[in-house]
Amino acid sequence: MTRSKRIVYLTGTRADFGLMLPTLRAIDQSPRLELRLIVTGMHLSDRFGRTEREVSASGLAVDRTIPVPIDNDSGHGMGLSAGLITCGVADYLAENCCDALLLLGDRGEMLGAATAALFADVPIVHVAGGDRSGSVDESIRHAISKLAHIHCVSNDDARQRLIRMGEDPDRIFDVGAPGLVGLAAPDRATAVTVRNRYGVTEDEPFVLLLFHPVVQQAAEAGVQWRAIFDALADHPFRCVALMPNADHGTTAIRNEIESMQDAGRLAVIDHMPRADYLAMLAECRFLIGNSSSGIVEAATFGTPVVNVGERQVGRLRSANIFDAPPERDAIGRAIAKAITFDSHGLRNVYGEPHADVRICEILEKTDFSDPALRMKVNAY
Repeated sequence: MTRSKRIVYLTGTRADFGLMLPTLRAIDQSPRLELRLIVTGMHLSDRFGRTEREVSASGLAVDRTIPVPIDNDSGHGMGLSAGLITCGVADYLAENCCDALLLLGDRGEMLGAATAALFADVPIVHVAGGDRSGSVDESIRHAISKLAHIHCVSNDDARQRLIRMGEDPDRIFDVGAPGLVGLAAPDRATAVTVRNRYGVTEDEPFVLLLFHPVVQQAAEAGVQWRAIFDALADHPFRCVALMPNADHGTTAIRNEIESMQDAGRLAVIDHMPRADYLAMLAECRFLIGNSSSGIVEAATFGTPVVNVGERQVGRLRSANIFDAPPERDAIGRAIAKAITFDSHGLRNVYGEPHADVRICEILEKTDFSDPALRMKVNAY
């Protein structure tokens, strides 16, 4: 009897785990695959909600945890974390037989894991490669793609970019965005329950605010967040603000958020479970900030997005996105467009919501022991 293929997925944030959860469950339920989870990064930090509890609550077994100094949000701290993850994953792969390492996107912890897998001769399957993005994310995403052996991209634009980067077209699969799997607007009762959970009444108009630091502009992160908040002050919407991720510059943003919270000007959420976040995304008047959920998921709900700054620069986007530099007046003009946006006929450019099935099929069918796969050669 042929043994099932052992697939290792590394998760470092609430975001990547929520996006990939339907795919991870599909892998876990496949008789031909065996899922192993490595948990690291923000998941293990009290400051960022200790979301390892959310991973455990999913019913998926955690095989290894790798603690890192995630609360040190300096560039030095980010470099240390990536290095420790490389060491931790190298140890894990030396101790365990693995057929492939599955990674999502453009986070530093994913790059660290990919580096370890490369030297352990473990094939890498990269999800959402080929997309554009700002900050250090762009470099990290493309670096992982150059280390990866199989690519599961979210759109044809990304596929063509990987081909231009020298990746083998036969190993690039357009599966759609994993974050779209299972998306549906909540029924009214659920919507009201979730609204009330975060202090928003049934018919009250509100805005979701989620802004992460851009590493190269870390010194300006607090000022940029404040420009968003000041622009919102010109409008009568309740503001529900989520805390940013752990990148360099997050402390300055958190300080601004806490000062406005103390003044009673907004509701602040440290961590919102993905199901609640999606319900709020569907219900809000608009999303403002620079979250990738605004670029990818929001269009499915018809929610307009005010995208601020450089973090999502160059990414493929639907017609519900209104861009602005991190300046109060420019943000105000983008808000005015978002308020009057008509979502009728809006199409999400990130495809159909079947990435979980497609990725699972690719993992089942790929012969990861094939020397031609493991001995990667660029196509250019």
